Amino acid sequence: MSFIPLKNNLDVIAGLLPLSARFAKLPDGSPACILTDIDGDGFNEIIVVYIEQGDLFISVFKQMEGVWRRRATEKGNGADLTHLLAAPLASENAQTIILGWHIGSMWSELSLLQWREGTLKDTVARGILFSRLEVEDMPSVSGKDGRDELAIWVHDSGEAYKIAVYRLGLQGLVMAEDVYPYYFRKVIGYYEELIEKLPQSSIYWYYLADAQRKAGLLRLAIQSIDYALSLPNPYPSKEELMKLRQKLQTEATFIPIGVFRNIRVRRIAAGHYSVSGEAKVLEGIVGYEVLEKQKPILQSYTKASAGGPAWGTFSIIIHIKEKPITAYALLLFEPNGSAEFENGISAVHSVTIPLTASR
Repeated sequence: MSFIPLKNNLDVIAGLLPLSARFAKLPDGSPACILTDIDGDGFNEIIVVYIEQGDLFISVFKQMEGVWRRRATEKGNGADLTHLLAAPLASENAQTIILGWHIGSMWSELSLLQWREGTLKDTVARGILFSRLEVEDMPSVSGKDGRDELAIWVHDSGEAYKIAVYRLGLQGLVMAEDVYPYYFRKVIGYYEELIEKLPQSSIYWYYLADAQRKAGLLRLAIQSIDYALSLPNPYPSKEELMKLRQKLQTEATFIPIGVFRNIRVRRIAAGHYSVSGEAKVLEGIVGYEVLEKQKPILQSYTKASAGGPAWGTFSIIIHIKEKPITAYALLLFEPNGSAEFENGISAVHSVTIPLTASR
C-alpha cells in the first residue's frame, strides 16, 4: 500500500471543505483523510471523507499552481466509515481508493474507487459486504506482481469467518486462488489459536480444515475434518463434512509423482516417529522439517542411498516434544538453491504429511 494518513495540517484541509462539513472519523478516531497518487502522474492528491448535513461525501483535491483545488466529489454509501486506504490494485502506478461504508454492527460495504476521465468511478458493484479486510501484495508460485490483493473476511459465528482472496480485474473482483497457499497458511494460525482456547468447537475445526484445504495441505484438512466429525453437533452438518472429506480424498495427490514414493510414517511413541521411503532427488539429498502449527520446529536433511535419476531409499528418526491438541506435520522436500520455499527453505518439490499414525 502507498498512502499517507494526514495527521498534520488538518486545519488547512478542513478549510477546503464546505463550511458546514466536518471530518468523518475512522474507528481509531483519526480523521478520514489520506494523501496518495490516484491518477499515476507522480503527484499526490488529498482524499477526504466528510460529513455534511448527516450524509457522507468523499472529495479529491489536487494541487494546481500551488493551490489545492477540488477535482471531484461523490456521495458515500453508508452512515459511517470503517476503512479508508489506498493500494495499487489495478496497476503499480495509480492507487485505488478502498473504502468500507459501515452498514451494520458486523458489516461494511466495499467501494473501490479509481480516477477515470476526471472523476471517481466505483469499479465494483454495490452489495459486496465484509467484516474484516486485509490488503497486501501476496506472492504466488511465481512471486509478487506489484499489485495488491484483497482478503475479504465475512463473519459467520463467534470468531469464525468465511474468507476468500480477490484481485481487481477488468470486470471487477476475481478470485486469486494462486495466492491461497501463501495467505491461508496465515489463516491456519488464526484458527489454531482459537482451537487452543475452545478445542471442542466444531465450527473452528471446520474452518481450520477449510484453510488447510485452500493452503494445499489436504491430508491435514482431512485430519481436521475427522476430528470435527468426532465432536457433538458437527458443523455445518455430519453429511456436509462427509461430502467434503470424500471430495478431498478424491482430489488429493499426496506424493509428487516421480519425486517421492512408498512413504511410511510409524509412530513409535509420543513425539517419536520413524519415517522411511524412496526418493528420486538431486544428489540423493532429502530435506525435511517438522511443523508445529505450520511453523518449523525441527529442520534437517538426510541422504538417500542413490541420487536422481535413480531411486534411492532413505530413513529418518524424529524426536519432538508433543503438545496436546496440536497439529504436527512432516515436510519432505527436494532442495533447490534457486527457488524460495514458503518457510524460508529453498525447495523444488515437497510433500506435507501429518504426524499422527502409520500409513
